[in-house]
Amino acid sequence: MKFRTLISISAMLSRQSDHSFPTKPTKETALAGYVKKETVKIRLIVLIVLIATICGLAIQTAARRPQFAGEYSIINLEVPGGNIVRIDGINNLGQLAGSHYHYDTSLLFAFIWENGSMTDLFPSLGYSWGRSINDSSQVGGSLRHVSGMPDIPYIWSNGETRELFTPDGEPGEVADLNNLGQAVGYTRLDGAQIACLWDGEDLIDLGTLGGAGGHALAINNHGQVVGFMRDAAGNGIPFLWENGAARAIGAIGEGWGCAFDINNNGQVVGRDAYGTAFLWENDVIIELEPFSGCESPSPTSINDSGVI
Repeated sequence: MKFRTLISISAMLSRQSDHSFPTKPTKETALAGYVKKETVKIRLIVLIVLIATICGLAIQTAARRPQFAGEYSIINLEVPGGNIVRIDGINNLGQLAGSHYHYDTSLLFAFIWENGSMTDLFPSLGYSWGRSINDSSQVGGSLRHVSGMPDIPYIWSNGETRELFTPDGEPGEVADLNNLGQAVGYTRLDGAQIACLWDGEDLIDLGTLGGAGGHALAINNHGQVVGFMRDAAGNGIPFLWENGAARAIGAIGEGWGCAFDINNNGQVVGRDAYGTAFLWENDVIIELEPFSGCESPSPTSINDSGVI
């Protein structure tokens, strides 16, 4: 290393001896040097701006990316004498709504579960479904007072039950309810099943897409509703209802399709007749690719972070 350094210094001194006094630069060379310096400055500024932009985008992307907990625990919901437990709803308080079925008696009981304890909502009835639960601990579903009678849509809250109106006592069911207490589901009108919304004491028919039949499956806190409605050909078409009108939002394939859920950002998930799952947002449909162990995914829910 020292030998190479001495050679380099010697060579540098010999070059300086050839030009002991540098000549005075001309106007042209001075201008060229100035332009070169300014060009370097501009390039440096552009590089700094580019790096800052990339870093900003990276920070925004990281902020939008859903954060997942590292570990999960599985809780077994055991029911004494029960054969099947089905969970249909969960709220942000960790409460669950569902139903448990008994093979020996053919009885079905809606329940609410929290903090390791399960409570039947209608222990004296032989048939009741718990379909959804909101952040006010209200549960929606359907019940029967007598076996063989039509299903009655209901909202349960703190031990009180409100049975919802249906035309001429037709059957109905609450599939979902939001934090405002608005409920959606189905009932029958003039002999045909309709997608509907219960808002307070009012029953609202959400309309059709040209055919007879429909079912509302989800509602967000802005009152937007999704589900399926039949078109003139009898196909079930995914729909979005907002501002008093329903419209088709399409699917990946042709024919039957259904929208299962909508979050508070207006993102919708569903699937078509060929088992293709999709995400819909602002009139753009994205196909959700199958993953290992699940060749035909069925996206039934999406939260406000976009986790499906």
